[in-house]
Amino acid sequence: MENIIYYLYKKGRGIYNKKRYEAYYRKYKINRSFRFNGEGVQLYGNGAFIAGDSSYIGSFSTVQLADGHHVAIGNNCALSHNVRIYTTSIVPDGDWEKEKKKSYSKSVEIGNNVWIGANAFINPGVKIGDNAIVGANAVVTKDVEKNAIVGGVPARLIRYKRLNA
Repeated sequence: MENIIYYLYKKGRGIYNKKRYEAYYRKYKINRSFRFNGEGVQLYGNGAFIAGDSSYIGSFSTVQLADGHHVAIGNNCALSHNVRIYTTSIVPDGDWEKEKKKSYSKSVEIGNNVWIGANAFINPGVKIGDNAIVGANAVVTKDVEKNAIVGGVPARLIRYKRLNA
């Protein structure tokens, strides 16, 4: 009996995700070669989502799209599971007991052939250069140069790729 219930649950989740992703393709006018790999990917907000050819985003990832801003993902990008990309955040400075929390919004741009590891967090305004790698669990607060490998909290340069090695 438990196997039947589990099967029905999984089947239902698959149908739900398929309908959700279809709605994303329509709402954000996403290129059909962009893939949602797995379940639970969330795109929300009234900003733009620009997806390149042959790129994908993994299970349980979230992309927040502030009105008037965008997230652009280049061609041939691999975004692992549980990646977070935000275009709005709270300004950390200020006395929150005396004043209302202030926020800021900026677009995020990810170049071509980028690999972003599991559980990475990309802050508003970040630009990630072509052929870069963002390590798992990294918190990216600043731009990442082309061919750079970054990791850590906050993300720092580990090294540059050894091309044609």
